[in-house]
Amino acid sequence: MSDETRVGGDELSAQVGELRRLTFMYCDVVGSTELSGRLEPETYRELLRGYREACRDIIETRFDGHILRVKGDGVLSIFGFPAAHENDAERAVRAGLALVQAVCELPGASSTAGEPLELRVGIHHGPVYLDFDEDDIYGLAANVGSRLETLADPGTVVVSDEVRELVEDHFDLEAGEPQLVKGVAEPLVPFRVLGERAVSIPDTATPLVEREDELVRLRQAWSLVATGDNDRAAGILIRGDAGVGKSRLVATLDDEVCRRGACFLELHGSPFHVDAGFHPVRRLVETRCGIRDDANPQERLECLSKELTDLGLDLPATIPFLAPILGIDPSAGYEPATTEGRKLEEQVSQAALDYVVACTTKEPAILVAEDMHWFDDATRELLAELMRSGPGNLLIVATSRTPEPGSWEVIELRPLTFGGRLELIDALEGGLPEEERLALATRSDGVPLYLEELVRAGASASAPDSSAPVPGSVPAALYELLVARLYATPDALPVAAAAAAAGQEVDRSLLAEAMSISAKELAPTLRDLVDAQIMQPVAGHGSRYQFRHELLREIAYELRPPSWRRKIHSRLGDLLSRDEVSDWRVLASHFELAERFREAAEAYEHTAEGARRRGALAEARTHLTRAAELVEQVAKEDGRDSLEVGIRLRRGFLAMLAEGVADANASADFDRCLELAASDPRGEDMVSVLSALWARALSRGELEHARQISETLYAGLDETEYLRAEVLAGFGMLDWFEGSFDSAVETLFGCTRNLARIEREHESERFWFTTGYPTLHMKAHLAIAQFMAGDTAAADRPLEEAIAAGDSMDFPRGPWSANYARWLGSWMWMEEGRFDLARDALTDLHSSSARHGFDNWEVVAATQDAALDGLRAMRSELPETAALADHAEVLGAFIELWQMLGLKVLLPFSITTHGALLAAAGDGEGARVCYDESLAVAAETGMRFYDAETMRRIARLAPDRDQAVLGLRAALELAHSQGARPFQLRIALDLHELVGSEAAAVLEEARRPFEDSPWIADLERTSR
Repeated sequence: MSDETRVGGDELSAQVGELRRLTFMYCDVVGSTELSGRLEPETYRELLRGYREACRDIIETRFDGHILRVKGDGVLSIFGFPAAHENDAERAVRAGLALVQAVCELPGASSTAGEPLELRVGIHHGPVYLDFDEDDIYGLAANVGSRLETLADPGTVVVSDEVRELVEDHFDLEAGEPQLVKGVAEPLVPFRVLGERAVSIPDTATPLVEREDELVRLRQAWSLVATGDNDRAAGILIRGDAGVGKSRLVATLDDEVCRRGACFLELHGSPFHVDAGFHPVRRLVETRCGIRDDANPQERLECLSKELTDLGLDLPATIPFLAPILGIDPSAGYEPATTEGRKLEEQVSQAALDYVVACTTKEPAILVAEDMHWFDDATRELLAELMRSGPGNLLIVATSRTPEPGSWEVIELRPLTFGGRLELIDALEGGLPEEERLALATRSDGVPLYLEELVRAGASASAPDSSAPVPGSVPAALYELLVARLYATPDALPVAAAAAAAGQEVDRSLLAEAMSISAKELAPTLRDLVDAQIMQPVAGHGSRYQFRHELLREIAYELRPPSWRRKIHSRLGDLLSRDEVSDWRVLASHFELAERFREAAEAYEHTAEGARRRGALAEARTHLTRAAELVEQVAKEDGRDSLEVGIRLRRGFLAMLAEGVADANASADFDRCLELAASDPRGEDMVSVLSALWARALSRGELEHARQISETLYAGLDETEYLRAEVLAGFGMLDWFEGSFDSAVETLFGCTRNLARIEREHESERFWFTTGYPTLHMKAHLAIAQFMAGDTAAADRPLEEAIAAGDSMDFPRGPWSANYARWLGSWMWMEEGRFDLARDALTDLHSSSARHGFDNWEVVAATQDAALDGLRAMRSELPETAALADHAEVLGAFIELWQMLGLKVLLPFSITTHGALLAAAGDGEGARVCYDESLAVAAETGMRFYDAETMRRIARLAPDRDQAVLGLRAALELAHSQGARPFQLRIALDLHELVGSEAAAVLEEARRPFEDSPWIADLERTSR
């Protein structure tokens, strides 16, 4: 085997071993033991020497194989190393057939009994590890080959199924019976080689083989665009298998169109960025702007700004949405978008669309969408929108290996006929031997690109969806050809492999650093790779290189053993992460392939954050899911549990934003986090987990669970004052929902005052995985608690403060908290009868929800709207029964939606209001069902804040005065015990209406807390 070679002094530059798919030939003499007993030892020795000389002559000299091991009369040889050929499997079969024949003709080959000397030959093909130092191979494939040889009849050659796939176009084969052999789980099927197969000679053709009709269709489509006959963009999809000639057809049109000065844009799909939104758009922008990969964020932003200005696009309206596509963080110097989720995703999509349209100018233009099968969903939708509304001077030409949805005019490219294949071979390189022409035509399967690379010893075919190739993914029929191409420059293989690991393109300086060699040492190796047509400089980027075809890259990567791959990816990860990271997805993949799972998981977290900034919540959750999978392989002592908690909390948070609090995936994540954090009950992870669980429990109306969480949180906290104040405030909020209003006021007022004194609003943000700021929520709850305590004049102020503070804070938690305060404020103002204020709050809630993409808040706002509309209609001077029934139906539908989403917080108010509307519309029975349901929900959840009001309305349905009075007195007793003073006033008014002076004292006492309130008239009016 070859000596160890190095480009530089680093271990990654060494040729010390490879993973190879080799062809093994095993042969031994039939009955050699018996033969040695019948012949004179010297005669037997001469016979074996002649046999071994025949092996060396045929295997190594004639067919350029390599005898690896000789043991007695058994010989193991390999084809494909150290010399690699494009037809090594075929060479092995020919060598086996020649050897069987040669042994029969050896002098003295007949025994004393006249029996001929015969061989058994078995040939197998499979992956093994080549150890250059020991001149040996390791792997199951070598053992399979040795077992296969025992299945051959004397004087025959048998091949495995793997070899059959490679040589059946050249030899006639006969399948034998499947047989189990020692050490191999599955039965082996031996295929006996009967002889060489004859092949017919097809007709020849022209350079543009069997594509003239398709080119005419493209020209016709362009003509309509160029002459202005289209009222919107036209789209043509060129569909066909990898290498079938899609790109070649587009290039032919490109040459014709560009000669006429037309605009030509290109979007390229990437197998490494299928799950990264708008990656083709990113590459388009970077290419047009001249953004270098090593440019810092400020430079990238400057280039982008200049490009947008030159195109006439509004910078403030475009930068916040295009910059995230380019991976530019707001810290580079622009104001971030203040939207979330669906809304942000729509705005980013519109900005990308506006940019592409602006690039086309007013001239006829072609937009090529190359390799659309690797496009992400967002870019696919961009193309769809261009098809729907793009300018009529635009022709979109897409290429894809798979069918694509949409109103495309489809050009289906089929494999070439056998005659077409030979025509193309002759056009590429005339004068090839006829046998080689036929072999190339047969092995290409009619794919023009494969044929081109078979002639030039290279190809481009499908690559796996990964930042690095998947070893073993190259079709077996092309493997030998590509390895032969790479072995044209064997000393350059380590550099080629490192370039393959780096990505589709690699910068020369990064490659040099990865290999720990100087740029001067690297230069001649790169020249060798370019001269061998393995790599080529990237057009417009003098320092960047790419493989001439993707399959060459895949093979270069596959040749290196796993230990080497881990090392190169580890080094690439270190190099790419030492400065500002431009592509977290690529970095995550490098660390993942290096089996540095912690760094990989953390990089996927960054990738998820980038997706969230673009509003792509589903994509963000996908990245977090991958991070969660990887963190399982992190060692516990390396902080695995804490890392997993952070990942799952973020994923659960996004799930609640997207799907609501009832989402099962969010529940599973939070439950897992609680399990992990239990090992350190007083640790920061437990605080974070419990805070998230508390918010979810409250939304779902699980008050007892929320209180247990609060107690656990409080017990586990240290003496940090601001955290203890926030946890105590949680008790106050729960008190309010449970109907302990005086306790709620006392607790919330004290906590709010303490936090204002501490003035450390954001200190605890790292602990809280909730949708808003706890301090703003406690202010909102203080307001409604003061209202229930009768201090209506003071209640407005904390609400106004919470809304103003939330609107001024960072997105998304600030606006989310402001909406929380608006929601509670709308309820309070409805209870007070101040319907105009409630309407203003809900209008602002709708506006904020639409602006920021808060879909759940849209549902809340719509539900409160329905309640408000119903209450206003019910309390009008002349309420119409039909209108009240309609309002009740609308509110009932929203209540069903809340229940489906698992939202129960404040639900008793909505259900009781629904009943009140039914009662006002004359449906007393329906009203009673609602009231009973409201009380049932309150009993189930512990949310008894509205029980007194519900009991008052039940009493109003009583069939007689005595039952009504009895029901009202029970409601009054509950309201008094809870400190629900607005409800006490309403109940007292109802009692006074029924019993007159008997309730005068009760009414006077109920009015006393509101003597100074300017809203007492509205409060009394709400008792209707």
